[in-house]
Amino acid sequence: MIAYFGEIHPKIIDKTYGFEIFLENLVEYKKQIKKSKPTITFSDYQKSDRDFAFVVQKDFQAQELIEIISSVDESLIKNVKIFDVYVGENIPENTKSIALKVTIQSDFKTLNEKDLNEISQKIISNVEEKASAKLRS
Repeated sequence: MIAYFGEIHPKIIDKTYGFEIFLENLVEYKKQIKKSKPTITFSDYQKSDRDFAFVVQKDFQAQELIEIISSVDESLIKNVKIFDVYVGENIPENTKSIALKVTIQSDFKTLNEKDLNEISQKIISNVEEKASAKLRS
């Protein structure tokens, strides 16, 4: 217990409230919270976003696609978000197009175009292999 509070009985004093704070418990509580919070780190290096659109079977789960992409290189791929799912014209029957934004960032160096193209190619080949998907052009 960190504190308690309440209204003092009206027969003693009217409309008065009291409280007690246990400072020792508050210090312990703050130590526990500090230990349980994850440390947030930021990179000093620029991030790059790359968009991909893959054509997959209609029953394929989009979350699985996110997991496949994230597993390509967990140290460089910081975030994967779906921004569009499309079914319709120019997409074969029983398939859908899932478009994703992939955030790529190194914690140790600035990535050049060659590095970004290599990771992009790994993402494409990994998704094509594991999800039987095709890159939408």
